[in-house]
Amino acid sequence: EMDPDYRTLNEIDGLLARMNTHPEYSSTVKMEVQRSIFLEAAKHSYAIDVVEGNDAEKKASRIRRLETNGHLQSAWDYLSTYGVDLSTLAVLGNLVEPDGHRYKHFRRVEVAIGTVPPPPAETVPFRMKYLADFLATTTFHPVLRAV
Repeated sequence: EMDPDYRTLNEIDGLLARMNTHPEYSSTVKMEVQRSIFLEAAKHSYAIDVVEGNDAEKKASRIRRLETNGHLQSAWDYLSTYGVDLSTLAVLGNLVEPDGHRYKHFRRVEVAIGTVPPPPAETVPFRMKYLADFLATTTFHPVLRAV
C-alpha cells in the first residue's frame, strides 16, 4: 500500500500528464489554476475579509483588496521573471507590502508573530540564503518544494 502523501503526488503527476497531452487545454487550465492559487493566497495570507458596515467602509475594504491583489501579482511576476534566489527573496517584502517595507532587503528589526518567536533579524539573510540554496538544489517533487 502506497503512503497517502505519495499517492496524492502521483495523482497530481497523472493529472499533469493528461493535461500535457492536450496542449489546447493545458494553457487554459494553467491560467485557471494560477488565478485560483493567487486568489486563495490573497484570501488566506492577508486575511482579506469583506468589511461589514456602511458603504464607505465596504468601498475602502474593496480598494485594499484590489491593492493587495496588485501587490501579490507584482511579486508573482517578479519571481516568475527572475526566479527564486537570495536577491529575489529579499525584495518580496517590498513588493507585497510596499508601505511596510520601503527598502528592498530583509528585515533589520525584531518582530513578533503571535506567540512564536521569529529568528533574530541578523540571522534572516543567512536563513534565507540556506532556503534559496536548498530550493535550487533539491530534487523533491515540485509540490513538496512549494510547501
